[in-house]
Amino acid sequence: LGGGAFPMALKTYCPNVKQYLCDWDPSMIDIAKNFFGYPSNGNGNGNDSNSNSNYEFVGIDGVEYLHNIALHLKNQASASASMSMSMPNKKCKLVFLDVNGIENESNGLSAPPVEFLTKSCMEDIYSILIGDEEDDDDDYNDNFGGVLAINVVARTDEAMFNLEKIVKQVF
Repeated sequence: LGGGAFPMALKTYCPNVKQYLCDWDPSMIDIAKNFFGYPSNGNGNGNDSNSNSNYEFVGIDGVEYLHNIALHLKNQASASASMSMSMPNKKCKLVFLDVNGIENESNGLSAPPVEFLTKSCMEDIYSILIGDEEDDDDDYNDNFGGVLAINVVARTDEAMFNLEKIVKQVF
């Protein structure tokens, strides 16, 4: 969630898109609702039957949330976290990784943090995204699968090259 510029832009230009937003700091959800115009009619845990918002807020570590979604989609009955937090019930067309971190001098990246660049996290993201053959949405007529978009803050060309190499191991 963070500052929330991308989710607000997506809401403006694609108002019917369902968004699942997470932040490791649950107080960011309250700040987003109280000060930045996010709808306050959902409680973020998926248990508010009166919610008509296209936002679902979850206060959890992003890597953990991605892993829980991957488990949930793989086998919905065995994902214990699926009952306690909001998650998509089908694969996603877009995963936008917009996570700020502390600059890591060893790899030259400020964003995303290295925890999101592990092979297991990339595999979780890959499994969450819709594949070419899985798109049954007539309103979304295309010939490609889901998209991973990453907001990158790299201090060197080498850092960008290394990030690209990590992503290409899975994608």
